[in-house]
Amino acid sequence: MTTCDPARLVGRVLVGTVLIGSLVLAGCSAAEETPGTPATDTPTSKAPEQTQDPQDETPQNNGNSSDGLIDVEGGYTQEEQLAELEIVVEIMQEHFGDDIATIDGQPWSAELHDTEVPARPRGGMYRQEVRFDIPAQDLEELYATAEQIAEELGLTENINNSNGIGPHGRIFYGAGRAEGRTFLISASAPDRSRATYKTRYSDHETIIAAYDRILGERSEEGREEREREREERLERIRNE
Repeated sequence: MTTCDPARLVGRVLVGTVLIGSLVLAGCSAAEETPGTPATDTPTSKAPEQTQDPQDETPQNNGNSSDGLIDVEGGYTQEEQLAELEIVVEIMQEHFGDDIATIDGQPWSAELHDTEVPARPRGGMYRQEVRFDIPAQDLEELYATAEQIAEELGLTENINNSNGIGPHGRIFYGAGRAEGRTFLISASAPDRSRATYKTRYSDHETIIAAYDRILGERSEEGREEREREREERLERIRNE
């Protein structure tokens, strides 16, 4: 029979106690270090909602393009450009009178423009243009009217405008560059005011066809006119 040494027994008990204590502490430590979701953590899918600032959203062209009378996203075909000019002329007439736009002394109309006025070419692109003779106006009121018309059409104001009467007693208002259009009103005196509207540039086949048609008719008319003048000169010579 093996004799149990009391000292050795006590030592084993102490060692066992220490080991058990170590295991318990390790378990507590592991429990504290177990990953969890802190109260302040935000799931990845929610991060954009927390950081999104309404001021960082892309502006929608100051809201003009969706509220204006013209289709700023269109205007590529001959028909679309004529319809756009018709809207502009009607608005200008509402503000300044029916006689503000003419073609060779005749009241402006989309049909007459389509027949008589070719688009203006530039680098293989074409755009329509209408010019207006504005009756005498107070310049401050005229500038305010220009702003109102641009807003009605849905055009964004250009930079470098005179913001009322400029230092030299003139006004200059421009809008539409952001939409690919040109709308200008300028005046150096109350009785010397003018306005211009130009559509966007386009190389659509319908605009090119209309351009060629008008120039062809003008060329034919020119030949006929020159032939008549030649015959008249010959007739005068024979009668002398």
